[in-house]
Amino acid sequence: MSAQRFLRCCARIVALVSFLMLAACGGGGGDVVGVPPDVTPADVTPPTLSLVTSSPISVTSSVTIAADEPLADALRVEAVGYAREQRGTAAILGSTVTLAADRRSLVWSNPAPPLPYDWVLVLNVTAQDMSGNTGTVTVSVTTELEPAPPGWPPSTIAPVGTKVFGAHQLPAACDTWRSACWQQSVANGSVKFVTPGRGGPRSVVIAYFRNTASRDGVTGLWNVMPFYLDNGAPLSGDIQSSGFTTEVDYVVGSAEGVILHNAGMPTCTELFYGGSGTLWTPRGVACP
Repeated sequence: MSAQRFLRCCARIVALVSFLMLAACGGGGGDVVGVPPDVTPADVTPPTLSLVTSSPISVTSSVTIAADEPLADALRVEAVGYAREQRGTAAILGSTVTLAADRRSLVWSNPAPPLPYDWVLVLNVTAQDMSGNTGTVTVSVTTELEPAPPGWPPSTIAPVGTKVFGAHQLPAACDTWRSACWQQSVANGSVKFVTPGRGGPRSVVIAYFRNTASRDGVTGLWNVMPFYLDNGAPLSGDIQSSGFTTEVDYVVGSAEGVILHNAGMPTCTELFYGGSGTLWTPRGVACP
């Protein structure tokens, strides 16, 4: 074989080997066989929502919910509320929802302020991120207590075990705990107070007085009623919502609540806190 033919043969072999190597690697400049292209995966993670606002809130305040990523405009907040110790009386509220400029938080506000005092507000929040993923959260806050009336708390409260005699009859105008007559009756000692040994998650005092209500032919009922010690609000909502037609000649705070003695009766009645909000249950007991 001549030198020229040998060189041409070698050149063809080298070209063939180079072609085969390029083919095995997927060609010149294309994607490598078996390796996926560099593509960012789709966002499928829902946003995490969390409560920012701390309790208690003002009755005119709003509630802020934070998100860990920007949110879209698709927001929904369902709001319900109930008196803190009366969960059975829930009310559905309207909702005004505002998205922050950076889209990382939303603000709920009551479209018909103010909210009631001493309420639990529950918000069921649904929000979407910019990829359409939906996040949900349920949060709750409590509203502030109604401010105590002037002259509260009472200056004299009998300790547990001390008998208090002789209920005063209050004027007809003393119909609510916010009335000036009630406040004056508390201040001048016309309403007497005893301390119960137990009374629920908030401290209470027991008021002992008569009102001008009538029942079963009796006018002027004897009342033994619990009031919150922190702001003077009655547990049952109205100072005339309880009453006995037979004379209660003394009351005394007990370990479980309050004991009252009806004049002429050999035994006493104890009103004890049953652990269910404002539920006070009567039972017969020996008189102290």
